[in-house]
Amino acid sequence: MVATSVFLRVPRSSRAVLAVRSSGSRRFSTSSSGASGAGGDARMEESILARSWKIPAASGFALIAFLQFYHLNNPSDEERKSHPAAALRRLPGDRTAFEETMVTQRQLESMKLFPYRAASRLWGEVHNKELPVWLRAPLYKAWTFVFDCKLDEMRYPLEDYCNLGEFFSRPLKDGARSFDLRPDCIASPVDGTVASIGVVDASSGVPTLEQIKGARYRLDEFLGDTPAFFSAAAQQGTDVGKKMFHCVLYLAPGDYHRIHAPVDWQVAERRHFPGNLFPVNKVAARLIPSLFVENERVALLGAWKFGFFSLTAVGATNVGSIVVANEPELRTNTKVQDALVGKCLSNKYPGGGVDAARGDEMAQFKLGSTVVLVFEAPADFAFTIKPGDKLILGKSIGQFYIRDDQATRVHRTRLMPLGGAVVFSEAYTAAAVALLGVAAVSTCAMLLAAKKTHRRIVAGDSKLNAFVANAMQPLVDRYAPTWWTNGHVQVVLTFLVPQASIAYRREVLTLRDGGHASLDWAVEASGPRARSGQRLQDDSPIAVILHGLTGCSDSMRSLCAEALVHGYRPVVFNKRGHGGLKLATPKLQEFGCVQDLKEGIARIEQAFPSSKLYGIGFSAGSGLLCSYLGDTGNASRLDAGVLISPGYNAFDLFCRGRIHRFYDFLMTLTLKRFLVAHQEHLRDVVDVPAALRATSIREFDERVYMKMHGYKDLEAYWVSNNPTRALDNIMRPSLCINAWDDPVCTKETILYEQFERNPLAMLIETEKGSHCAFYEGHVFLKSWAHTAAMEYLDHVRRFQHAEPTV
Repeated sequence: MVATSVFLRVPRSSRAVLAVRSSGSRRFSTSSSGASGAGGDARMEESILARSWKIPAASGFALIAFLQFYHLNNPSDEERKSHPAAALRRLPGDRTAFEETMVTQRQLESMKLFPYRAASRLWGEVHNKELPVWLRAPLYKAWTFVFDCKLDEMRYPLEDYCNLGEFFSRPLKDGARSFDLRPDCIASPVDGTVASIGVVDASSGVPTLEQIKGARYRLDEFLGDTPAFFSAAAQQGTDVGKKMFHCVLYLAPGDYHRIHAPVDWQVAERRHFPGNLFPVNKVAARLIPSLFVENERVALLGAWKFGFFSLTAVGATNVGSIVVANEPELRTNTKVQDALVGKCLSNKYPGGGVDAARGDEMAQFKLGSTVVLVFEAPADFAFTIKPGDKLILGKSIGQFYIRDDQATRVHRTRLMPLGGAVVFSEAYTAAAVALLGVAAVSTCAMLLAAKKTHRRIVAGDSKLNAFVANAMQPLVDRYAPTWWTNGHVQVVLTFLVPQASIAYRREVLTLRDGGHASLDWAVEASGPRARSGQRLQDDSPIAVILHGLTGCSDSMRSLCAEALVHGYRPVVFNKRGHGGLKLATPKLQEFGCVQDLKEGIARIEQAFPSSKLYGIGFSAGSGLLCSYLGDTGNASRLDAGVLISPGYNAFDLFCRGRIHRFYDFLMTLTLKRFLVAHQEHLRDVVDVPAALRATSIREFDERVYMKMHGYKDLEAYWVSNNPTRALDNIMRPSLCINAWDDPVCTKETILYEQFERNPLAMLIETEKGSHCAFYEGHVFLKSWAHTAAMEYLDHVRRFQHAEPTV
């Protein structure tokens, strides 16, 4: 209990102090005037002052904060002129009358206190949360009612869109749109509303665009440094017969959210500008100078037949995720990029650039925002649209001729009401202040809790590993484990976090000895889970997935969903007695025996002879995969493998106390439940009552697997079944993923020397991740290891395609 003191002031001639202490005792004392009394009074007053200073101090700080906040949002006319926003100071010439009314730099900084990026990431987690099938159609129809979506144009039924994110970025069915292919026009790259059109003003030597009538922003700040293929004449507007035009198109929440090429052009460079995520509606455009420069954006720069051409996707509040079609690995609005706000992350495409034909998909938003076109065109180019017009993808927005009724339209630029986003009002309310404080405190708490953790790649020396490690490093750097969990909590979450809604088609295998195993084929997603335009073919790569000690295909659904997204055909190999299979013979598969797996792989090859096979194992499944790769060596039918949370030396783990005692006990319980389910078939080969008295995996192995398979002792059993028995014979690229906080396969089990000497072996180790979990996110969790596994296999395939002898 915390001690507290209550002081009661009495007349000066007789002061009393009542002290209430944690023990519950009370002491009351009086002192009369005099030397000793004066000393007591002085000490008492000093004590009171020492304890009560916080009240006036807190009041003073609160008053100062209030005055500062009021001052920020109510600047004088003189201060507006002397302290404009930095973006206004960088504009050429004198500020316009409208620019004088925009926010000052101090006000802009106060706006930035709100964690727009973090809030948008949180919304991203919400709309990527998988929805129950029964809820999808009603929810999407409600969204359609509010935002006027065109459901008859969707490629897939409503129930196929597993979450709001997939519904927002839904593809169109074939024939829903047609492009104007006339060579003398530019087609609309999106469905949307025209926000602004005009000619780039280069009269002052610095090209500027208008975000609203009278409010400018700089072209070089919007698109970055001038690219080499952007001629000086074009930049300054002096190229004879040409002008620089711009067009701003707004996508509402109900619009089709994919962006297509408006012309035939060559994309030479992609520039990603991490930035703020202010709203982009009319009020924000009137308040915030250089709004499109402030916000996160991805710009594609290149050239078409008339010179420079660029297409820029600008983010906004709750729209931080921008996907580029030819760079699916690009991620925007990530936590790592928070420190890069205001920077330019560039990727120059090799070979002069990437050709894009009119109508090709270029990018997509995960909700909706703004697309800005900036391009050179003949001087007689005229827009055939005006601000406020509703556009349809593929329809013409302008032609290379000019009519009398369009002459003034080219230069008329205004921003229409855009809607769909929340903005700061001119007067803040008390509720907004309170919300701002709570958001700031919460953000600080999250940042402190989610501090950067250790993660690294360990790999043997080879061209393959160098290529893959370089390609995987950004993904490893981005890994941000769920901040409110630890290793033990994540183990529990592996049983609680819902799996993806993936259906299986079961194929029961009759093995050589009459036993039964099964291949559970994940049904190909008929909806947006599959990559746009990439349906599984007869030669699509196959991901052979191996479950854990007592698991089955039910626990592998989310990985199967990730594999489908990456273009793989997933199949889960269920061992004897697992996944609801009845035992056909009185036999269970040994820990490291690969005969059943070999028969399963042979059946997979028979079904898809043109496909390459890749293995992914979890926990004990990674031990089986390691055993297979080592036993088969160069004859392996798997071209690569990923081992998630392997235990390496299983004999040390289970028989020499490397495993945490509590988890040893829990895993033994699950093994005993598995035994009870099949005891009728095993009574003749196993002493079931004795096995059910086992208190550790070691004892269970002695009483079940050792006896069942005829080994003289436990050491002999593990000599034949330990995954480490043939490590040096592994001749296929292999990735192991381990976490230091794994309470089952602890850090001490990792065989670092194996990764240093094997040129095909790679290890990704992280400080956080637990056992087969590796969850990311704050509310809606997803396993980072699933993404890492599939990206590793993608990069290995890419390298093997380039150098097929590897």
